[in-house]
Amino acid sequence: AGFHALFGWGRQVWRPGGHVAVPRARAWLWAYVWMQVADTTQALRQGYDWTSLVHHLASGLGFAADAFFGTDRTAALSIMALAGEAVAPFYQAYGLLKSAGLGSSRLATRCIQGVIFCTLFARLPLAAFLGTVACRDTWRFLTWRRRRRARPGADDRDQEELDEAQPWLMIPAVGGLQLILYLDYLWIKGWALPKLREG
Repeated sequence: AGFHALFGWGRQVWRPGGHVAVPRARAWLWAYVWMQVADTTQALRQGYDWTSLVHHLASGLGFAADAFFGTDRTAALSIMALAGEAVAPFYQAYGLLKSAGLGSSRLATRCIQGVIFCTLFARLPLAAFLGTVACRDTWRFLTWRRRRRARPGADDRDQEELDEAQPWLMIPAVGGLQLILYLDYLWIKGWALPKLREG
């Protein structure tokens, strides 16, 4: 059901000017922000490396901005980006196994494989799709006046599209997604793949 809803929102978002609203979107975004506050605190207390700290700060600040300033469309795009956090349970499960002395177990290996799978087949496609939508919406926003002059009798759809588009918020958000993907690449290259080779 969750993937079906995500696909439905994606189709609405892809249509230029298409309005999309996700129920309780801001509540979910703020819940995720507070989770990042807790994770950032833990990262500082336990001396995690800079990649972990940057990940939690970028995620928390980015989603907080979307929740506070975003239109319904922006909040919906942010909720779609949260689907990329499907990778998180695999990281958490591996951490629990490692703390229990089972970091080299078969189940731990499956967790590492889950991290790689979710990164390649959830985070990467979502980042590509949302990045394309943000760039498309920004282009339409910047060329709106020119299109308005070309079509003096344009309907209200153009105005609705202009009201919903937030390039000043979306472009930094897409940059944040690319940063997260870069950190994922560092983790997979420097941690996940070497761990699999050890096994």
